[in-house]
Amino acid sequence: MTSVTEIGQAIRSVLSVVGDKVARATGFTKRKSKLTGAKFAQTTVLGWLSQPEATLDELSRAAGRRSRDQPSGARPALHPRGGSSLGAGA
Repeated sequence: MTSVTEIGQAIRSVLSVVGDKVARATGFTKRKSKLTGAKFAQTTVLGWLSQPEATLDELSRAAGRRSRDQPSGARPALHPRGGSSLGAGA
């Protein structure tokens, strides 16, 4: 049986180290950026869990509020390159 502690560790891993590894492996991140794979995973997973119908703009604003290493008013761009949209529930 899996313990709550083990589940917590797995979630923490997916939303940090694994998120960054997958982002590099898939080409999501190709250079150093404020929006890491881990930050993208945290923003989308936790954001959509708390607000399932949130748009990418709403998630961007929430990520900007949580980020301590960005100047006031700056927020990570969650919109993918090329103008396509991920959309809620994608």
